[in-house]
Amino acid sequence: MKPSGINSIKAKKTIFLLPSFSAIMWCGKIYCRSINRIEKINSTDEIDSTLKSHEMIHVRQAQAMNDSWLRFYWNYIISYIKNLPLITINSKAPYLLLPVEIEAYINENNLKYAEKNQPLYGWKKYKQLTLKDKREIASELFKANTRKKLSSLVNKHLKDKKL
Repeated sequence: MKPSGINSIKAKKTIFLLPSFSAIMWCGKIYCRSINRIEKINSTDEIDSTLKSHEMIHVRQAQAMNDSWLRFYWNYIISYIKNLPLITINSKAPYLLLPVEIEAYINENNLKYAEKNQPLYGWKKYKQLTLKDKREIASELFKANTRKKLSSLVNKHLKDKKL
């Protein structure tokens, strides 16, 4: 199914998930190891709504990439490879500083951000961050040991670039 055809996300069980990941989305479906987590995600009371919001942002980003999962994952992989030098700072840095992940993490608590069935293009401005910018952000981010600062650190670097 094309990303534009997805309006809600459901979770399924998988055993093929790296230990450092609690969940992963593949083509509009969330895969988890934990049955308890799956039940929370699939419940109607939106208990795990931050994760659902984060993953729905990825669905809308895929819409922005010509409504194509192939383009979304190609962009994801290429960006990850470019970020690999950040692994010397922290093993999670290459992932957290992907443009699509920056947009998703910054906006995951805004449950209305990806609510409408429209493409999201916010990730494009984060593509402007250089590897040097990302090194500085990662160093500060992991020194503080929190993702809460991600938004302010990224926005500081973008403001310095006057983007």
